[in-house]
This record gives sequence, C-alpha cells and structure tokens, in this order.
Amino acid sequence: MLAYFSNIFRKLILILLIFRKVFDKKQTECRQSPHVILRSITLQTQPKNPFLPVHNMRKSHYALLFILQLTTVAVGVAQPSAKLRDAAFDLYNRGKYRESLELLTRLEEQKTGDLAVETAIGIAAYNANRLPQAKQYLQLVVANFKVFDPSVFLYLGRVFHSELKFRDAIKFYKRFLNATDDKNPERRRTVGDIRRCAAGLKIIQLPELALVENLGEAVNSRFDEFAPVQSLTNEDRIYFSAAREDADGGLRNDACLPDVKNGHYFNDIYFTELDGGDWRIPNRIDNALINTPRHEQLLDITNGGKTLIFFRSMNALSGDILVDTFKSETEIRSLPPKFISPLHAENGDNTLFFFNDSLLIFSARRPEGFGGLDLYFSVWRYGAWQEPKNLGSAVNSGFDETAPFLAKDGRTLYFSSNSPNSMGGFDIFKSKYDDDSLRFMPPVNLGKPINSAGDDMFFRLTTDGMRA
Repeated sequence: MLAYFSNIFRKLILILLIFRKVFDKKQTECRQSPHVILRSITLQTQPKNPFLPVHNMRKSHYALLFILQLTTVAVGVAQPSAKLRDAAFDLYNRGKYRESLELLTRLEEQKTGDLAVETAIGIAAYNANRLPQAKQYLQLVVANFKVFDPSVFLYLGRVFHSELKFRDAIKFYKRFLNATDDKNPERRRTVGDIRRCAAGLKIIQLPELALVENLGEAVNSRFDEFAPVQSLTNEDRIYFSAAREDADGGLRNDACLPDVKNGHYFNDIYFTELDGGDWRIPNRIDNALINTPRHEQLLDITNGGKTLIFFRSMNALSGDILVDTFKSETEIRSLPPKFISPLHAENGDNTLFFFNDSLLIFSARRPEGFGGLDLYFSVWRYGAWQEPKNLGSAVNSGFDETAPFLAKDGRTLYFSSNSPNSMGGFDIFKSKYDDDSLRFMPPVNLGKPINSAGDDMFFRLTTDGMRA
C-alpha cells in the first residue's frame, strides 16, 4: 500500500517540477522581450475577469492541471488493477494456486482489507503448501470480517491439523460443520478429519521410533515426488515418480491433449543416486517406451532387478499395468506387454508389492471387500498368479488400505490407511503375522515422525532393514 501511494506522490512531484520549469522559462522570455513585457503589463492591468487577480488566475490554471493529472493517474492505476484482479482469480478458479498467489499478493498490496482477495490468498497458499502464509491470511479474515465463506474455517482447521495442533483443528472443523448444511461435499471428509484429530491426540504421545530426514532440494521440488522403489542392483539408487516441468508431453489436460492454459504435468519415472553422502539431481528415464505423455508410475522391480512393473494411464486412476526391462531404447524392442495378474488396473488397482517374485500383495476395490481399498494376496503357482484372497478384517477396514510392503522376514507387513486410527490422511501401519492363528494381527500406527498430518504412503525398508 505504501508503495502504491509513493508512486503517485513521485508522479505529482515530477508534474510540479515540469510546470515550474515552464513557468520560469516564460518569465525569462518576458524579461528579455519588451513586447512580451508590455503584453504582460497589459494583462496585469486589464484582466479578462475583473473579479479575479492575475496571480490567482495562474494558481487556478495550475490547480486545474494538477487535478486533471491526478484523475489520469487514478484511471491509469484502476485499469491495470481490474485486469490484474481478473487474471488472478482466473488462475485461482482454475486451480493454479501457486501461479495465482503472486497476482493476488500484488492486489492485496494495492488495497488491503479486500475480503475476496484475502480469502483467496489464504486458500491458495494452503494448496500451494505455504502454510504460514495461509494461516496468516485466513486468521485475518476471521478477525476482521463478520461474514465470510465457511471454507475459511475448513482451511484453518486443515492448517492447524498439519501443525499437529489437533484441538485447534477440531475447533475450526466444527465451526465449518456448524456453518454448512448436509449438501456441502466437504462435510463427510471433515467428520473423518475430526476423528483423526482425536486419534492424533493419542498418537503423538507415543515414543518416536525413527529419525526422518528430507532427501533435500536436489531431489525434492515444488511438485510431488512419490512411490520410491530402491534398485535391486544398486542400493544407492532410488526410482520414483513425479509430475515435473520436464515431463514428457508438457502441460496436458485430463484427456491427455496439449493444453498450456488449463493443463498440468503428467507423472514420469525418475531416478537418483547417492554420491558422497548427497543425493544427485534426478534424471528422467530416457526411454520412450517407458515415459510417455501419459501418466507413468513405477510399482515395483522384480527378477533380480532386471524387470520393472509400472502403471500407465490417462487420468492416474485407471489404466494398464505394464512390464518392461531396463534395456536401452536403441535396442530393437516392442511395446511393453501387459502384466497378466489378478489386478484390475482399469478399475484402479495400481499399488502392489512382490515378495521373492512368488507372492503378490496388492490393493483393490472388490464387492466382497470390507469397503474402499482392501489388501489382497496372490501366490505364483503352476506358471500363473492364483485367485487372490483378502487379508482379512484385522488388516482391512471400511476405509482405504493401500501401498503394501512385506519385510524381509516375510512376517511383518507395512501399509497405509486413512482409517480413523490415522492422525492425518493416510498413515503408515505395521501388522505382524501370527503363525499360531495363521493370520495378521491388528495393525499398529507407527506414530510420528514417520507419520504426519498429510498422506504418508509407499513405505519401504531398504535391503539392510535399517532405513526406509
């Protein structure tokens, strides 16, 4: 705001200086020319308006020009502000939150106290993972306005939830529920989040079992990096999936067509290596048979590290599970064949884990399940994967269980679930197989810092069992 008035003030000073120079020049010319002086004397002795002295006429002339210049400046600022507002909210309404933030912030600098702008900044900042900024603006709206969109309560609850301030989160979640009716599509999730906050109050009391360290800026970016899989031939190499700016095909819409305005980046498969204690900048697998303009997500590596199983789709929800090798693209090859298995990738079955290449554990939605995604297992026998079986009610619930991993002992199962026993979206759980009852025992939440208020998924131990 100060910058806005400062710019106007500088323009006004410049205008006054210009008129001063013009006035001084005219007076100099008058002194040099008797004819001009005579005319000047005549004007002073016989003014056009007998009721207005000559020096007051000059001041009125300056005042008129000053007012006209002020009007011009105001109009000149108003027009860009309207265009800036339209551009900012166009990006915001299309879900381009990170891009809209810069424009919304500029709008707020020009005029503070705009309810729509401050609300949009708070929600956009949350979706861009700028939580301190989101918290600041959402709290401003609650403090300064009596009437506002109830989603402000919802996002404030989510901010406090992400900070593991569960009691504050519950308070704002409940205010959101009180301000909305049953038709609001966010109510069901919010009720579940209140239950997770209640679970979180107990989970944060558990002892911390691990030290969590970010792989750093070289690997992680402002985009999502997910589903890491350790190489079976190089323990210092990790494969993962991400939707980044260098994705094959660039910006595309949900129909996988190029769309610079409304499109987004699709997932490709990348790898990085540990070098001298630091992770290298990732490289995208440079193979047109693996990475394409569609979504690709690495699921697992089998056959002693020679074969990769990956998921390919148009919309990241349903597609095909394919099989390929790590051979170079220059070799004569055909398109990757489909993985023949009990999974129905067209229905969204897209997380799996191989144990010794003979046991397949995967998540799927099936009519006979307990609701949502359940965990199933299938055994390789007689040259084919056998009919899958549900892992049972001790592991599965009416919510989603996904991203399984079976430890080297063949008895310890790790997976992610968004049941009310989690403290965030998805938490990582551990379940032990009991040889006496021949079933998995009720799962245990791994607690913090492994779990957070976000979605914690794709947990896998390294081959030595000491890292994940």
